[in-house]
Amino acid sequence: LKAKRFLGKIYIDNFGNVIFPYYDHDGIIGFSIINQNYKGFSQNGERGLLFSNYYQDDNRMVICESVIDVLSYHILKGDNLTCYFSIDGQLTQKQVMLIDGLVPKNQNKKIVFAFDNENAGRNYISLIKKQHKEVHNITVDLPEKDG
Repeated sequence: LKAKRFLGKIYIDNFGNVIFPYYDHDGIIGFSIINQNYKGFSQNGERGLLFSNYYQDDNRMVICESVIDVLSYHILKGDNLTCYFSIDGQLTQKQVMLIDGLVPKNQNKKIVFAFDNENAGRNYISLIKKQHKEVHNITVDLPEKDG
């Protein structure tokens, strides 16, 4: 949580909950609230994309389902040239639109879809790849085991 890549992107509230903000083109539109035995979402909030800090020399963009997946991927496979995005486990039309805007802008980067290896995750990947058939820098990185 204290990695430079995520500074200013993850917060802790007065109750010890971890707050993960979600953005669209205009700024924060909602946030996940997570604690040891609790997971919630901001009242009247919308799901956009959670994202890490972005640096000019980044050459890879990783999109995951959950914020925990983003943090885990960074720890297991990350480097100093990768930025991260999360959809918070559910792909909404707004998130599809936001991802659709990211892909063309990042055609010079390796784009990695690192969703869960289950029906929903594979369907998300299929949907996004179908919309970007002309983009050749998209790869998929699923866990070896289903689930």
